[in-house]
Amino acid sequence: MTQSHMAREVAEIPEAARRFLTLSADAMRAAAKAMQAADPALIVTVARGSSDHAATYLKYAVELLAGVPVASV
Repeated sequence: MTQSHMAREVAEIPEAARRFLTLSADAMRAAAKAMQAADPALIVTVARGSSDHAATYLKYAVELLAGVPVASV
């Protein structure tokens, strides 16, 4: 039986996550330092569709790790 396109994409998630974390480690550290330097009281995201899902992930990460509230508009 052939896999659907969605099933193939889901199967790629672990490798895509590993690749992202490996290749963007320096950029993530720089972004974290910039956020610490800015010391925001609030972060606002503006997104639609799949970008909104990414913004929701960012919201959880920022609120849990940095303690900064994030609002989506």
